[in-house]
Amino acid sequence: PTKKVNILTHSMGGLVARRYIVNHPNNHNVNKWISIVAPWLGAAKALDSIHTGRFVGKFEIGGGVYLYQNSVKNIVQFGAGPHELLPSSWYFINGGRPFAYQSFSSANPTEYSYTQTYEMINSVFPSQPYINTAEFHNMPGQDNWATDTTGIKYYHFYSSQKCPNTISQFIIRPRTSFPISIRKLRFGSENKYGDGDGTVPIISANRPFSMLAPNTVIRSYSSPNCDEDSKYDHNGILGNEQFRAEIIGILNDNSFRHFLAKKLIQNL
Repeated sequence: PTKKVNILTHSMGGLVARRYIVNHPNNHNVNKWISIVAPWLGAAKALDSIHTGRFVGKFEIGGGVYLYQNSVKNIVQFGAGPHELLPSSWYFINGGRPFAYQSFSSANPTEYSYTQTYEMINSVFPSQPYINTAEFHNMPGQDNWATDTTGIKYYHFYSSQKCPNTISQFIIRPRTSFPISIRKLRFGSENKYGDGDGTVPIISANRPFSMLAPNTVIRSYSSPNCDEDSKYDHNGILGNEQFRAEIIGILNDNSFRHFLAKKLIQNL
């Protein structure tokens, strides 16, 4: 209990680690925390997944056993963990509009507010997933760290691709078979894409400085061109040698200072 540890997290691991710190502000025993591509405010991709089950195609869970789209859809609809990845109120406060609806009579989709999204999703799914989303993200200190006094040294890393490959908005559209009948009404979906790492939008990965803990260090890695985007996606960034070197440098203060000095000299 007298020793401190360094934490290294990837993706949702950042949300889990933050909850631990929020619950233990004075006895966390954490020295440094390095977070990588964390979806701090959720991701529009979770809205797509809860409706369609689309995530990563078929997903091997081990031993040749795979999860397919329908299985993923059930997990996302009823799992508390996936609910925590739905866009939070802070996602909307910072300008995100991850959910929209387009009726037959409208030329363009109507973007929903947080309250409208909350009510719509909870009305569609019996599990009422946004109740879990709100309870998790509305915990003081979970999304907004401005008043953090833990003394932890925070290092946040995120990446972005050159081409817009990240879901920024999930759009629901009604569709029907002919002859038109309300009894045959079905709903289809479409995604708009924007900046991010293919999973987490920039708006969630890189929060405004006003939401960060004091002395937080932000590091971003951007793909130089679309052909190399896979090296900067949500998982691909982990194989970046410069990225790895910087992580090691943070764990060794002297190496980190040397690394930053070298970067500054290169940019002169």
